[in-house]
Amino acid sequence: MRRNLIRLLVLALSTLLALVAVELALRAHGPAPAFRIWLPGLEVELEPRAEIMPGVSGPARFHVSTLGFRADERPDDVELSILALGGSATECLYLDQDEAWPARLQLELGTLLARRVWVANAGKSGRTSRDHALQLRHLLAQEPSFERVLLLTGVNDLCAWLAAGEVAPARPAADVTRAFDVVPPDPARRRGWRPTALWDLLRSLRSRLEGSSLGQDRAGAVYATWRAHRRDAGRWLAELPDPAPALAEFRAVLLELLASATRHGAGLVLVTQPALWSTALDPELEGRLWLGGVGDFQHRAGCAYYTTAALARGLELFNAALVDFAREHELPLLDLARELAGDPRCFYDDVHFSEEGARRVARFLAQGLSALEAR
Repeated sequence: MRRNLIRLLVLALSTLLALVAVELALRAHGPAPAFRIWLPGLEVELEPRAEIMPGVSGPARFHVSTLGFRADERPDDVELSILALGGSATECLYLDQDEAWPARLQLELGTLLARRVWVANAGKSGRTSRDHALQLRHLLAQEPSFERVLLLTGVNDLCAWLAAGEVAPARPAADVTRAFDVVPPDPARRRGWRPTALWDLLRSLRSRLEGSSLGQDRAGAVYATWRAHRRDAGRWLAELPDPAPALAEFRAVLLELLASATRHGAGLVLVTQPALWSTALDPELEGRLWLGGVGDFQHRAGCAYYTTAALARGLELFNAALVDFAREHELPLLDLARELAGDPRCFYDDVHFSEEGARRVARFLAQGLSALEAR
């Protein structure tokens, strides 16, 4: 009995010492703690179905660099670094790694400028301008640095406002764990296993195996459910709530974004948000839509939804606010919404780009940015 107890104690002590040794080795030789949009090394292959996503053909590789971006590794000889900040329309989840518009922009702009360009895709589904403000604050305060920040935003702010119902939501507290997959540990709150390098390693391995942080299934089958929810709406809303509070919040966050960019010497370039929505949409195209619900519409059937015409008017308000902000602060603005003008060949649903759409986005932005660089 005593010998068995001694063996168990020796085993427990040996295990503890081994874990401590691994933790110390990871801290000594692992990458320096930093904020990362995505978990570095995450790699998933998706298989989008053409009948769900018109204009998209699979398979689609999704790869995250060591810096936490859906991008190539940063070249040592890079001459122009651009941070592409936005939601799922920037993320381009179901497009292949090389077909996403930030990757295409990198190639097109590099060719136009005859310079080594690197575009870091920091897009992530569902993130609003408030998330972008938090992301920009931390990303620009750490390595690597960026010469320009390309901001495509508006539609997630619109949808969050409408989903909240008649009463405008209170300004949300900054949530760093929503903005980033990886957050450096805070020594003041260090306790248990969660803040350790070993915990981060185990979490990284699990996420790489499961692709869990993507939040959507590999085939995009969930879109069929979301579209059915909209089709079977509990009621239809044709009039928007009072937009003043939502637009005031949007403008306040744009000021935060501009302050962060200015503080770190990065040029902020605003991009208007395009969508398939219009005041008179063909019924076949209506069938592609799923956004614009009230409440938890992605998970519950029977919610109220805003009409396509109302959504189009709402997005025009946010794009107009972006245009006004750019004019007031003398910022460059690339009017992508006007360029695509709801062309159905460019979208597989409300706002997400098809392969053709991503090509056109990259071409338009490359031309605009090359003109800015020539000044």
